Amino acid sequence: MRGCGSHALPAKGGHMVRRRLLRACADSAMKSARLLLATMPCVTVWVFAVLTIEPAQAQTRTRTQSPSPQAACSALAEWAGGPSDLRIDEARFYTDRTVAGPGGGGTLPPHCHVLGSFEHRTGINEVAYAIGFAINLPENWNGRFLFQGGGGLNGAIREPVGGQAAGGQSALARGFAVVSTDSGHTGSGFDGSFMADQQALLYFQFQANAKTAEVALPLVQEYY
Repeated sequence: MRGCGSHALPAKGGHMVRRRLLRACADSAMKSARLLLATMPCVTVWVFAVLTIEPAQAQTRTRTQSPSPQAACSALAEWAGGPSDLRIDEARFYTDRTVAGPGGGGTLPPHCHVLGSFEHRTGINEVAYAIGFAINLPENWNGRFLFQGGGGLNGAIREPVGGQAAGGQSALARGFAVVSTDSGHTGSGFDGSFMADQQALLYFQFQANAKTAEVALPLVQEYY
């Protein structure tokens, strides 16, 4: 079957054939676009959805009710609403934490920082696996949530600030609760050794993003 641009037009009635051909090509392109969107990794879908859904009236919500933000953040270390093997390694409120990194380095606004992991298991070659995540919950929350994507073959938890393609202010500075994940394995840059483990590969491809969101969203609700 020839491509859309490879058909020779007849000498007579060529414009009619051309119109039909262009219409067929447009229909084919739309079907391809729908298929591409249906198979894109979840991280892309999550970020796209959050950035394009604008509430009718966005309002900043300052956490002023009892307990204090510091106490509410510390309490998340004992949160029992997640998976049975959830481990919260840090739940601490910071007023002026400074971090390094592209797109979000500098002093962060006051926020609750939570670091944890779940889905712990031993995979192929006796390698330990888990889905690691971090979430930053700003003191002045705008009522919205952003899932920050990783880079390369992931394998590391990046500081969840939502600084990429965010303009002059990171998503965290604008009041978003931001989460990031290592996508279910540890590694550096383009280390693809985890792909020998089928479950680790599935986590990286799409499953870890959905599972992290299922943990992070209730944490956001619990805190605010």
